[in-house]
Amino acid sequence: MNIGRIIGVLFLLGIFGSYMTNVHAGSFTQIESAVWDLYVTVNNIVNIVIIMMIILAAITYAGGQALGSETRARATVWATTMVVGAIIGVGIKVLLPTIMGILDPTNSAFYLNPTQP
Repeated sequence: MNIGRIIGVLFLLGIFGSYMTNVHAGSFTQIESAVWDLYVTVNNIVNIVIIMMIILAAITYAGGQALGSETRARATVWATTMVVGAIIGVGIKVLLPTIMGILDPTNSAFYLNPTQP
């Protein structure tokens, strides 16, 4: 059993579950509200994660340069991995309005102004 995978699944269940518990069957406006809240939350979390990954990559790379050659090589790999993670986060940020527009094609707010419903 991979404890990291279990924690990740529980985290995602917590995020999605908190938005879907107040949605009642037949209430379309509450579903739209839940989807919109999910979009805003993911959008804000991705912003924070991108910034933190870039900052941590810079700190890791700089710290690795001050140490021995083996540690320097490992720190460079770690920093590169963090930068790739930040680039993937930017891709998620760019594609998120399109994905949310696919989930709710009647709501053009995702394309026009993704900060307000």
